Amino acid sequence: MKKFVLERATTPKLAERIHAIWYCMSMTDHKRPILAAEEKFFKECDTKDVPVIVLFTKVDVLSDIAFNELRNQNMSIKTAKKEMYSHAVKMMDDLQEYIHSVLDKYQFPPKEYVHLANMNKKKGDTTALLQCTTNALGIESL
Repeated sequence: MKKFVLERATTPKLAERIHAIWYCMSMTDHKRPILAAEEKFFKECDTKDVPVIVLFTKVDVLSDIAFNELRNQNMSIKTAKKEMYSHAVKMMDDLQEYIHSVLDKYQFPPKEYVHLANMNKKKGDTTALLQCTTNALGIESL
């Protein structure tokens, strides 16, 4: 993969060039570790001037996890439903902070981070991803 990324990051043929890399990380486990493949990519894969954007996927699953955690703390169903969103946001914030703190220390850290939810529904919105990608590319690239 390193060879492919390097070749595509530096090719003079615009149609074959990689302009940005969306590195997807599933958030189905809010206590997830950094996986060996993720660690290897950010330690060893020089993408030259191609920005890497970590895309946190499946963040909406955290609402279910948050609800179950709150119920396990003997919270009523009504209260747990009311509190689950804020609890899920806290879980996501904590996980993002942890991942930032680890990946940003590696030799080739991501340029940006973004998360998406509800992408399996018609109301799924990619605006945050497009804005983040535009920011990562910078005005010179556009």
